[in-house]
Amino acid sequence: MIRIKKVFTHPLPHRSSEIIVRRKLVQESLDILISRGLVSPVYKNTGVFYSANKSTSLFVNLLKSTYFSKLTLVVEWVLSKYGNVSTSMLNKLVNENIHFWGGEFEYEALVRSTYEQ
Repeated sequence: MIRIKKVFTHPLPHRSSEIIVRRKLVQESLDILISRGLVSPVYKNTGVFYSANKSTSLFVNLLKSTYFSKLTLVVEWVLSKYGNVSTSMLNKLVNENIHFWGGEFEYEALVRSTYEQ
């Protein structure tokens, strides 16, 4: 038999504000998941519930993939190299070097109207 001893005999400080912050975070997270089609809201008399759908399992499987693992390493490298660089400096870097990187990036820059010839 496992016995659980109660460690705290008084409420934790700022516990009520933590619940408010977390509730907002959970709601914002659900809003993102719903907007991307990864979770479906289910409306019942007892409240709103959230259900996984076909896209949920596809997304979870993507997170477990080798591609995602490699992508994570690339993102970490980019953050370590450019994480503290301002947006204007990044735009300058891209505009000065885009001709070296090929047509795919040039097209993207033209579409976004950030390419300066």
